[in-house]
This record gives sequence, structure tokens and C-alpha cells, in this order.
Amino acid sequence: SPHAQSYTWRFEPGASSGDVNPSYAFSRPNTYPVRLSVATDRGCRDTVVESVQVFDLPDPAFTAQPVCAYDTTVFINRSENASQYQWRFGDGVGTSKDAEPTYFYGNRGDYLVRLIAESNQGCVDSVDQSVDVLRTPVARFTAADVCIGEPVVFQENASRDATTFRYAFDDGNSSNDPNPRYTYATDGSYEVQLAVRNDDGCVDTINQTVSVFPAPDAAFAAVSACDGEAVQFNNTTVANGATVQA
Repeated sequence: SPHAQSYTWRFEPGASSGDVNPSYAFSRPNTYPVRLSVATDRGCRDTVVESVQVFDLPDPAFTAQPVCAYDTTVFINRSENASQYQWRFGDGVGTSKDAEPTYFYGNRGDYLVRLIAESNQGCVDSVDQSVDVLRTPVARFTAADVCIGEPVVFQENASRDATTFRYAFDDGNSSNDPNPRYTYATDGSYEVQLAVRNDDGCVDTINQTVSVFPAPDAAFAAVSACDGEAVQFNNTTVANGATVQA
């Protein structure tokens, strides 16, 4: 102000300033009667009181349960006094403005997720929180086709990060042995499933078809003959879908 000699600002009890254009952080949200007293070099004075409102900050908060790799993380928003949101999912790629987003992480790991919340009054606050994506085992097994009566040998030598195993043999029977031997009662094609689990509780499954071939039915007919005569043999074997090797 022209010719002003002094300014006295009263913000709240115990807080004042003599600056021309001060800034001040109030102690808590409230409505404050701010007083400005001005004295000029001519001895004139004036005082004005204006209300200044300090709004509450939003209180951002969220929860997200650990998930296994290749599953979707679900974020539960527990923020208060907020109307707009910005999520940064901690992998350098994903963001969202949804209130409660879901997100798919392509790899296992701990991700530092940031939630930025904004109130109706334009006040902003944020919170950072770690989200776990657990390792998932990989189920793999090998098994060769067999003839009826022979055991199928299952080998899980290609599975990774697995601690428990369960084979379902597609005939109502199962095994928790990592490398079982199993003999089927009847021939046919069986869709065998291996489910593996690790210490984190994550699961993977794989299905593979195993064939159990029927045995051929060996049979022949022959007519009795006299000494010196050739006996004629008629092979009536049934190969049951296979080719008999010479």
C-alpha cells in the first residue's frame, strides 16, 4: 500500500507476521479470523478481519492381498475425504484413475504402489504401500504310452518351484507321489492332470494325454494231418487296431 509504514498480521493465537505478503501454515483445519492492521507514515491506521478456511487433507489408504504371479491384484480403496484418485502400480508402466482398480503384474516381486487422493476442495495427499506378487510353480511331466498291463511311469523332472504334487489319472484314482508308476485296468486314452503347489500356496496345473494300447488277441486254427502231410495253419490273430510286426 502507498505510504504504509507497518503491517501486522494475526493468524491464530501466538502466530503473527510483519511481512507485506506473508505465507503461513495453520496448525489444523478450521475457519480462522485473520486480522490485518495497517499503519501509514502519516499516523493513519486501519484494520480488517477476513475469514480464511483451511480444509482437511484427504486420508488415502488401500489394501491389496498378495497374489500369485499371473493372477490379478485387486485394490480395495479405504480412503476418506477423497473424490478423485491416481494410482501408480510400481512397475513403471501401469496407472489408473479408478477408485478400486485391478491390475495384472507380469512378473513376481514386491511393487511399491502409490495412491494419490484429492478431495472436493482440491487438497491432495498420497500413500505408498508394498504389494506382493508371489512366485508360481510350473507343472511339467513326461509319460510314455504303454500296452495294457504295463505301468505308466510319470516323471515330474520338468516341474519348477514345486513342493507338493497331485496326479489325477482320469479313472477316478490319483497319487501324491512326484514320480508315480500307475497301471491302468483297461485300455484307452486318459487325460492325466498334474497339479503342483509351492510353499506360498500358488498352484499350476497341466493336462496330458496318455494312451494305453490293447494287447493283440493271438489265435490260429489248424486241421489235423497224417504223417508226412503238411499241416495248414490259419492265423486268426486280432491286432486290435495295431499293426503286427513281421
